Amino acid sequence: MEKYEIDEILNLAVMCKMPHLIVEGIDDIKVFEQIAASAGKTCEVYAVENIAEYTPGSAGVKRAMEDLVALSTTPGDIEAHILGIVDRDASHFRSEMPELAPLLILKKYSIESHFVSAEVLKELITKSSSISPSLLEKLDFTALFTRLATALLDIFYPAAEALRTAVTPGYLSTFRYEDGIGRRLQQETKDALEAKKNDLNAFMKSRGLSKDFDSLSLIAKGKWLYEVFCELILDLVRELRESCRSAKIYQCQFCKYDADSKACQYKLADGIGKKALYSLGRELVNNPEFDYIRSRIAAMR
Repeated sequence: MEKYEIDEILNLAVMCKMPHLIVEGIDDIKVFEQIAASAGKTCEVYAVENIAEYTPGSAGVKRAMEDLVALSTTPGDIEAHILGIVDRDASHFRSEMPELAPLLILKKYSIESHFVSAEVLKELITKSSSISPSLLEKLDFTALFTRLATALLDIFYPAAEALRTAVTPGYLSTFRYEDGIGRRLQQETKDALEAKKNDLNAFMKSRGLSKDFDSLSLIAKGKWLYEVFCELILDLVRELRESCRSAKIYQCQFCKYDADSKACQYKLADGIGKKALYSLGRELVNNPEFDYIRSRIAAMR
């Protein structure tokens, strides 16, 4: 079957009276269908590589929207029917983002960055243990998330170095966006980044950024941020179990009657590890972090 042309996608959207979303790749299709459904919209979601003449990724989506605007005789109507969605990523810091009505640029580095929130934390703790609603009420998830957000700053300097590499031609890099985030734990990497801290702080300040969670959400690769978030949640659940056993938090009924019980309600469920948690969290789009995307899709017709 031949691929549709971009103008044919627009015609389909208009004739079928169904909004069409153009996204960067395969991982985005399910997420944006779910976000659209949560906004009360049924949308057709296309990975841009499945439209004739476009390559995967943000560059393909941006070029498709630029071409669509250039081809249309009524460009002001395009965004009501078709919307391209791209990660903010390092392109924002290279001033490579065109201002186009039918193009939505995410407010954080990428879609995965939006899953790092107090609401997702609560849901993942619920899904990864046997904790009951009555016990959930005893936990302060705002405080717990603030604690994890602070712990996430462990990846601040790797992210700052990756950004500096991405925007500085010829820069001798210690850490790149192509690297796995686990590489930050290697002693050689730690030492190299430690030696660059002052320079990286100055670089970040020159970009209007600082060492805090909001800035981290803009510069850290979303997959890194979410992966480490899941690791921290697993550690937190293990800690909650120990705290329950020692009565440092409101105890579950099993630990209350037997401190050595193996049946603590905070105990991690069987089969729950980082990969399982990562997948579970990507289903959680009923999360305020996605509200601006929901609103934009809800306005389409």
